[in-house]
Amino acid sequence: MRFAAVSALLLCGALASVAVPLPVLATTTIQGHMTDTDTGGPAAGVVIKVCAASGCAGSVGQTDSNGNYEIDNAPPGGAWSLVTFPTDACTAGEYARAHENVTIPPDGVLNPPDITVTRQKATIEGVVRDSQNRPAAGVNVTAENSEQGGDGFNYANTGADGSYAIPCLPIGRGYFLTANPPRTAGLGQQMDSPF
Repeated sequence: MRFAAVSALLLCGALASVAVPLPVLATTTIQGHMTDTDTGGPAAGVVIKVCAASGCAGSVGQTDSNGNYEIDNAPPGGAWSLVTFPTDACTAGEYARAHENVTIPPDGVLNPPDITVTRQKATIEGVVRDSQNRPAAGVNVTAENSEQGGDGFNYANTGADGSYAIPCLPIGRGYFLTANPPRTAGLGQQMDSPF
């Protein structure tokens, strides 16, 4: 009995002196600025998120009256974009979408280049056809102009008649269109076209 009591006391003492480190999840704070290209001044009140092809992370920021924004707890990694989110209606007075490709370091503060946005926007419309000149339905068409030095991005899916309309695109530069047919459509591979 005395042996059991001494063993228990030694065991408790050993447990009390062991330090177990808790895992710390690495996150980054993103601090940046947005400029309104229409006025040359700050772009205020713009919501900005951290997004990837699979969707957006929970990290959200919004520009203040000076055009500055901060996004806390941004997930680390590459292939992220900082995406502005106007409403889907794209009404007058709202900023068009913009993006800036970034690689987020595992810890610390990231200061990406200035993002420019505009209230002047347009819609690209068209029709996607297959090799027999038939309308191609359900094709995802993406418009972006980062290769032309711009920051416009948006997409739309074609209707039953093959038509699409991609709204809310900042004007001023050309766009690169990418058509991605659904795998089940038998339409072949991705097609790219400068516009």
